[in-house]
Amino acid sequence: EDARLAPGFDLDLLGQIIKENAAAAELMLVGHNPDFEEVASQMIGGGRIGFPKGALCCIDVDEGSRTPSGTLKWHATKKLLAK
Repeated sequence: EDARLAPGFDLDLLGQIIKENAAAAELMLVGHNPDFEEVASQMIGGGRIGFPKGALCCIDVDEGSRTPSGTLKWHATKKLLAK
């Protein structure tokens, strides 16, 4: 559990979390909207990733960038995951 994932989560807090977990090959974060939608959308350079309840996405983080950024690898809704 990390209090930084509570409402108010932003790109700067994500950067801190990524930096603290730099040795991890993979990192999964769970949070709430609208913060997670906004942060994920900012990470991939704009647009909008929608996160209805139970949705997941995978973003391949660009290493070495000052501000967290990356490439959207996949996005799945609860309905798709149920199949």
